[in-house]
Amino acid sequence: MSVLGYHMLKCLLTKYVNKTACQSLTLLLATVFSMLFLVGINFLLTRILDTEQYGNYSFIINIFVFSQTLFNFGFFYSICRLISISENNVAIRSYYYVGIIIWGGLSVIMCLSLLIYSLFTENFENNGILSVFLSILPLGSVYLYTSFNEIVLQGDNRINLLSVSRVFPKVIFFSFLLIIYQFNNSGGLLSILVLYFVSYIIVYLYLLYKMRPVAFNVKIRFKEVLSLNKEYGLPIYIGSLFAVGASNFMGVLLGMLSVDNTAVGFYNIALQLSIPLSMLPNILATVLYKKFTFSRYISKKALLILLLLSVLIYMCILFFSKPFISIVFGDKYLQAVPLLKFMCFGALLYGIADFFNKFLLSKGKGKMLRNVSFIVGIVIVCLSYPFIKFWGGYGASYIKVLAGIVYMIAIVYMYRLTVKKGNGN
Repeated sequence: MSVLGYHMLKCLLTKYVNKTACQSLTLLLATVFSMLFLVGINFLLTRILDTEQYGNYSFIINIFVFSQTLFNFGFFYSICRLISISENNVAIRSYYYVGIIIWGGLSVIMCLSLLIYSLFTENFENNGILSVFLSILPLGSVYLYTSFNEIVLQGDNRINLLSVSRVFPKVIFFSFLLIIYQFNNSGGLLSILVLYFVSYIIVYLYLLYKMRPVAFNVKIRFKEVLSLNKEYGLPIYIGSLFAVGASNFMGVLLGMLSVDNTAVGFYNIALQLSIPLSMLPNILATVLYKKFTFSRYISKKALLILLLLSVLIYMCILFFSKPFISIVFGDKYLQAVPLLKFMCFGALLYGIADFFNKFLLSKGKGKMLRNVSFIVGIVIVCLSYPFIKFWGGYGASYIKVLAGIVYMIAIVYMYRLTVKKGNGN
């Protein structure tokens, strides 16, 4: 019997471990395939677009990534928490329904805010992307729905749907790009961005069908979400503005302080190649999220395995990064290699720290996580302008390392404090 067959059989014969192992394997495979298709997407993009246009593409995507954090106001975290502690299927579906309504309202706020921002910021006009950005702005709200999926589905332990949401939009987008590349190799930035968001919309409509949201006790559910958001979701949101938001904003700030968006493209490649270092902790923590809710502490064995695998991935990325970038993206993108060395170390620290973060999140420690985010965010905010102004992409990568060190120290301290006081129950 093959090794894979053995593990599949083990999954079928074990109860709890069965569910955890199978879900971990499912999400891991989905994320790996997602990364592979992301590589394929960037391979095609760097051949369809020149370095400046690829930088413009990265800059626009970075704006929507930042908007995920800026415009969720903590509601998705609150809905996730309510779903994770609920055992009533109808109630869970009604929380989904309320979440969709809230997403719609937040999308309007996001689009109007970005409209005003783009009209009064010279960077869009100077780089010739204002008309492109305004054209795809309504579709950009799909990124906010991505945040909804990533946060809420883990609370319901819908790992299969979460896997679909991670891999299939990239499969569809890759297919679109392959057609463009094969037939004329002249896709414009606007058409590519439209196809990008349409790829996500197609998959999310399917997920919406599978979630089967229902309008049941909507007013009561709304009140529950609003009430919990004050004590749980909002503190996490405020903290994330400082940490996650400030981190995501670095890609935007890099474009604003550069002559053009070419440097953003190099930074984006380094950022994407460092993703596997945060992928593994995220997968394991996502699968264990519901179990964390009823656990007193994190297993030392799980932490040891996580650490060993993370270090192994870190070494592999550093060893293969240069030939990989040369083959996939081309020699003109090798400037991303020095950035990647720092980005990987920062991502290693962030990934392990995020594992502790998920445990505290499952315990409803919103204010504690807010405080950690404050600390990390202050470091990023204080360093961003001077570092990026003087060192460009290198400055952004240095910040990733320093913020990762601070994040690791702060989150481990909060975790130990929680376990020591017996608040992990």
